[in-house]
Amino acid sequence: MPAPAPKKVEPITGLGYDPNFGGLDLSGCPSVQPLPKDEDASFVDENFGGLVSESRTRLRDVLPKMVEQAGSDPEIARLLKEAGIENPNAPSIVHVCDEPFKVFFDQNTWRSTGTLAGIKYNVTAEDREGLLGKLTQLARRVEAERIHELTESERLQVVRLAQSGDVRGAIALHLRLSIGEERANQYENPNEMMGDRALAGAFDEAAALTWFAARPQVQDSAEFQEFLERYRGGRPLTHDLLDGAHARFQEDQYKRTPLLPPKKEATPTEIRQSLEDADDETIRRTYWSTATAIARAAR
Repeated sequence: MPAPAPKKVEPITGLGYDPNFGGLDLSGCPSVQPLPKDEDASFVDENFGGLVSESRTRLRDVLPKMVEQAGSDPEIARLLKEAGIENPNAPSIVHVCDEPFKVFFDQNTWRSTGTLAGIKYNVTAEDREGLLGKLTQLARRVEAERIHELTESERLQVVRLAQSGDVRGAIALHLRLSIGEERANQYENPNEMMGDRALAGAFDEAAALTWFAARPQVQDSAEFQEFLERYRGGRPLTHDLLDGAHARFQEDQYKRTPLLPPKKEATPTEIRQSLEDADDETIRRTYWSTATAIARAAR
């Protein structure tokens, strides 16, 4: 006897059946919405504060911004570390012209602080890339304004020019090499450049080097440099000031030199004793030199 054919089950199409949810009865859940079929679409549930189930593409765009805004939270930082994701919001150190600058995110703004040439800088930007760009521009500007220390070859050029008698030309050459034409052109006139305290060291170096080169009879020493610091009293170095300092230094050195004691005259007893101890040749020379002196005095 043949087996009976399986009974065909008709799909339920009545009230409460939804084929998109596995045939579950969702009549009691009117707020449930079907998930989107397109993977690039998004689903927003207003009942859960607008949380978004985004596509992979949009999540990649949103995640960095979320990390920037909340990456400083210890819990979020821990989760990022466990996931092997570098937290760009964590404070870091970058170097600008070999000087450390701290980079961090605070109050929805990227910030960086550091010191260059004795000046403290506070740089801000909307994002990290913009901040690093500003630091790069700062490094270029500071490097262009950096005072150049003359090489031995450059110093020799300045010295030779001063020794030839062209002292003004030697000073100009020194300043052009140390300051650079690019920075010098930023000033409206020479007086403004000479008033820049940042260039005081370059002007002092130019004055001292050319002054010594033009005066071969002057010898530098640690004693003179110590005296010069006291004499100048914080004033800029000039050739006139160096002339005055060296003159006073020589006077001071002369006063410090002890005078030779006066020559003591020998007594008759000392003279007789020395003659008794002398040999015949010494007595003969002494006799004739004394006789000659007496004869010349009698004339």
